[in-house]
Amino acid sequence: MIKACVTIVWAWLILCCILPCAAAAEGGVVLVGPGQAPLPIIAQAGQQKLAESLARYLQQISGQKFTVKVASEAPASGAIVVGAFGDPVAKAMTGDGFIIRSEPDQRRLQLAGRTAIGTGFAVYAMLQDDLGCQWWSFSEEEVPRLPAPTVAAGERRYPALFRYIDLRNNEAQTTRNDFHLKCRSV
Repeated sequence: MIKACVTIVWAWLILCCILPCAAAAEGGVVLVGPGQAPLPIIAQAGQQKLAESLARYLQQISGQKFTVKVASEAPASGAIVVGAFGDPVAKAMTGDGFIIRSEPDQRRLQLAGRTAIGTGFAVYAMLQDDLGCQWWSFSEEEVPRLPAPTVAAGERRYPALFRYIDLRNNEAQTTRNDFHLKCRSV
């Protein structure tokens, strides 16, 4: 029993503390940092609510206010882009597949899915995998404080694992607090 508890504590430390620091050390897009203004969040039409949710989480993480703008075209640099904006890689995904593309040279992060749900999955996957957020239920979450939240460089593609996802419990299906996107169930 004690051995299992120690293993869980080590796993938690690695996931929540070491991995986010490793991403920052390898280089990536710094979303905001000391002496650096927060990147603006540019949302595709129909993704404003999701972009505002992202801005709230990034403010909790960094202590800095992020602005959200809706646009018809994605900027080539200096922004967090929420939506596909016709991106051929995102549009080629199947089902609710999504991409997370971090381009440090352009200081640009794109979170995009083939569908609006896929884009929601991209936003919450980045918050969880790169910045260490954890959602235990629709009302319980853990949001870390980071002085310079950074998303590791590169493009990650997450294909839809199933044609249709349907979890049969009230908590997984609730849209309250976007929990259905956080646990990637629709």
